[in-house]
Amino acid sequence: MRFIYRDNRGKREAKIIDAAIRNTWTVSDIFHNENDFFSDYKTEVERLKWAPILVALAFGENTAFYGFGQRIAEADDISTKSWLATHLLDEAKHTEGFSKLLNYLYPTYKHQQDKLFSSRDALVFYGYTHRTNSLIEWLLCTQVAEVFGRHCYKELYKSLSDEPVAAKFLKNIIFDEARHIAYIAELIDVRLQGIYETNQKENLYTFIDKMIKLGRNMFEARKKGENYKALSSLDIDVTNFCDVAEMELREKYFI
Repeated sequence: MRFIYRDNRGKREAKIIDAAIRNTWTVSDIFHNENDFFSDYKTEVERLKWAPILVALAFGENTAFYGFGQRIAEADDISTKSWLATHLLDEAKHTEGFSKLLNYLYPTYKHQQDKLFSSRDALVFYGYTHRTNSLIEWLLCTQVAEVFGRHCYKELYKSLSDEPVAAKFLKNIIFDEARHIAYIAELIDVRLQGIYETNQKENLYTFIDKMIKLGRNMFEARKKGENYKALSSLDIDVTNFCDVAEMELREKYFI
């Protein structure tokens, strides 16, 4: 069993991982004793309009548990191993936080918010992610989800700024997502630079293109899905933030 790894992190990666470890937060910072109070921002019936997208995001955070362990074991360098372990800790924190947030917003459905999940497109996207054959494909899927997710979180934060608990939680996630995107970009770049075969690169770019479209569908779903309706009920311009996220990814990976 190999247990000594060369530290191949550059200065940028080192700064990001140091920031991720030092500038952390805990779920208890936000939810001190959520069982004693419920949101008084609108009624629960009104808040149910937002439920599909919040539950879908919670599902996305939770899927990390099904993929990260395998990829951490697969990685053969300390940069990838240590970052994915740090990233996984964030996803665990987000998953726990979403459980408490959903209990707080939807007390009638306490511990049963999975009944509000209706996003087939999220299942399709993460199904492809879990079936990827290589670490670089999995990293690319993760990056697509992170970029679309971050732009969605930013819009939700603006729309729910009057709900202090939700706003604080979303703001913390936005900072975490920024670090995730920056570090994973570095991991992907190193691997792309090491690919010299034209066919292999072309196949990867075709793969990225497909995953960007599937990633977009998780939120927009041809403007008729439950997540699109939920975001629209919060006066969020779904097409606009999806356009920005897609452009960010295509410019980064030259598609």
